[in-house]
Amino acid sequence: MGKPGGWNSQAGILTNLLDGNVIAIVLAVFITFSVPLLLHYIFYRRVVSPGCSNFLLLGPSGAGKTALFSLLEAKTSHLSKRTSQLTHTSQTSTVATIALPPSIPTASNRYRSVNDPSLKEISRNPIKYRLKDTPGHGKLRESQGLSQLLLMSKSKEPNTRLRGVIFVVDTAALSEDEALRDTASYLHDVLLILQKRALNRGKSSSKLATEIPVLVAANKQDLFTALPPGSVREKLQAEIDRIRKTKSKGLMDAGAVDTEEDILGNDDGLDNFSFKLLEDEVGVTVDVIGGAVKEDNKEDLGSGVQKWEEWIGMCL
Repeated sequence: MGKPGGWNSQAGILTNLLDGNVIAIVLAVFITFSVPLLLHYIFYRRVVSPGCSNFLLLGPSGAGKTALFSLLEAKTSHLSKRTSQLTHTSQTSTVATIALPPSIPTASNRYRSVNDPSLKEISRNPIKYRLKDTPGHGKLRESQGLSQLLLMSKSKEPNTRLRGVIFVVDTAALSEDEALRDTASYLHDVLLILQKRALNRGKSSSKLATEIPVLVAANKQDLFTALPPGSVREKLQAEIDRIRKTKSKGLMDAGAVDTEEDILGNDDGLDNFSFKLLEDEVGVTVDVIGGAVKEDNKEDLGSGVQKWEEWIGMCL
């Protein structure tokens, strides 16, 4: 039997805890401060450092995908801002982990005050995402770009699940019919894959479609011959409309009955196509935002890639 005032019996422990014992006080203080710190470390750190989201970089050859990929990678690795990297037509997909600049708001912190102390943590530990660059050559789109889109859009694994598509277009070349036709055809196939992904889960799956938004990055806005984003939107919509109506007529001539999944936007292809129609009918959102693959000018913010980074931030 232990002594009533000792620590080797239940009665003794209770007596010491309630009797102002020095050891009991030290133990209570230790537990009081260590438990919250432990919980903070376990839960808060896990929230501050979420898993990387995946973005897929698509677009025709020569649009500037690899240049954009290299610029974002260089900004992450703190390379010289004045160093312009030479690019070439890529033949294989490339993946890099990119750090979002602390000045770019995200969907989770856009309403926070600039004085919020948690924003300092983001500056020290910036949010990161994975960006996959794919070849844009016509012969490689099926095996690289579209196949990656199919795989990543269906994936349920956090490491490979797709969060957004960045489709880069050369706005200085869209005034040429061949370039416009090639760009619109590729974008049509990309949007059709995302539409089928949503419709395969049922018509009430608009929420599923919004999980993978599409950014049409209207590149080369710094060139004199570049079309403004509004004109880019109109030209792409008109050309995609011609593509889908031609495809709809071909399916009808072939005697196809259920063609809803094969016609972009709706099941008859009679209405004029628009990105707004696609969003209303299916839920796939498409944003056309201008920019250029260069460092942002401090006097003209958004002249480079900042607006595209802001779009990425709103997806995180």
